[in-house]
Amino acid sequence: ALWVAAAVALGASGIATASTVDLVLSPSSQTVTLGSTVEVDVFAVSADATPDEISVIEAILDWDPGVLTLTGNTDISAGYSWLSSGFPIAGDFGLNASFGDGDAFYVAQSQLFPPSASAPSAPGLLVTTLLFTADALSSGTTVGIPTTDPGSGADTSVIGDTPNFNIFGLSSDARIVVIPEPASLGLLAWGGIVLLTARRRTA
Repeated sequence: ALWVAAAVALGASGIATASTVDLVLSPSSQTVTLGSTVEVDVFAVSADATPDEISVIEAILDWDPGVLTLTGNTDISAGYSWLSSGFPIAGDFGLNASFGDGDAFYVAQSQLFPPSASAPSAPGLLVTTLLFTADALSSGTTVGIPTTDPGSGADTSVIGDTPNFNIFGLSSDARIVVIPEPASLGLLAWGGIVLLTARRRTA
């Protein structure tokens, strides 16, 4: 009975100290032009470099809808072939009813059978690339992955090979600066020169 109790204690300890997987947005900072497509990569990174297995990722996303518009995602450069990857309407806690409110719920599900039954998180897995359109100028706006969304009850989670066991650790934001297009900058500069010349002539 004593060895059984010890085994149970070790098992509980193992669960308590299980490594976590961080969701990292990359690049951490970028500058884009007004009207352009903005790409933000989502990486799953093991906190202790252990190649944790990932079966499901559910991530809340938030951003400023006055500056950015989410248009979807692409897995063309992803480091794993997901069974599904995107923004489901069903079971999304209502966050995907509209992207115009600045939040969404991303879900990725791993393959069910070998050879790619689960996705590895180490040294770092490119999960997907989020696509936005830059709709307004900004000196700095962020895309984030909050842990929870109190309004909907949704949680960000990373589920490993143990069903319903969340190994999500931390997340990082991506900062985006939106500047005018080069043509617009040229027109502004030309307008300033014309105005300055006119003032000198009347002086």
